[in-house]
Amino acid sequence: MVRADLRHGLVVVVVALGACRAQERAPSASVEPSVSAPVESEDAAAELPAPEAAVVPDAPPEDDGDALAPIELPAPAGAPPRSWSMQSSASYNRHFRGGADGEHLEASLTIEFAPGGAVTIVEDGAHRESRLSNRWGYRKRLRVWKTTWTGRWSDQRGRVQIVARPRDRDCVQREREADRPEQQGACDELAARVELECERTRERVRPHLSDADDKAAETALWSCVASGEGQLETRTPWRLRPGCVRVSRGVRPSVTYAACVDDPARPDESF
Repeated sequence: MVRADLRHGLVVVVVALGACRAQERAPSASVEPSVSAPVESEDAAAELPAPEAAVVPDAPPEDDGDALAPIELPAPAGAPPRSWSMQSSASYNRHFRGGADGEHLEASLTIEFAPGGAVTIVEDGAHRESRLSNRWGYRKRLRVWKTTWTGRWSDQRGRVQIVARPRDRDCVQREREADRPEQQGACDELAARVELECERTRERVRPHLSDADDKAAETALWSCVASGEGQLETRTPWRLRPGCVRVSRGVRPSVTYAACVDDPARPDESF
């Protein structure tokens, strides 16, 4: 369609069809969507994958009490000798006005070190006590045990630190008082965790326990003490060395160190 218009002496010709074709050749303008608040939908949200940060790893299994929980200790800088051992003995009988008492202890203890930082402590012993009094009569108690502890060790600038927990225990305690029947039962509970600190020391060690002190020679030993409230079956402090050392106590507070014996005499377990 062609339309002519005369205004002020000018002729304006508008070709409508050409304008329409020009519009067809021009690129179409993109239609921007209207901005509106998002509509939350439970179904739509469920279809969206959760971000990686929102992924929660499976919780670790609960401790069933059987596995030894990891103990945070530095890795050992160097392995000490594979094992330290000691024999602990105490034997005496005292008589005094109005009564008497006695004690016989025979125990052995070995600490085994692994290069990876694991440690095993094995205790085996028997302890017998007796008391006699004119006032309350006769009392006797016997305790026999074998206990294994496992844990970790570390070398801290020449000192050895040990953290351990009881693994296996076989302990029986028997008691008798005056004319009452014998009572037998389990021993007292052990600490759930013990900490030991061991450092080098020197003591005079005899070749045999019966030897005179002038035959003793100064010998390098390890002294281990429980640093916390927990104690093992064999009370610390200990004196140990690669191989074995025998620690003997009597009525007096003095202690005698000697070479270990092959077959130590255990307390009489008869009642």
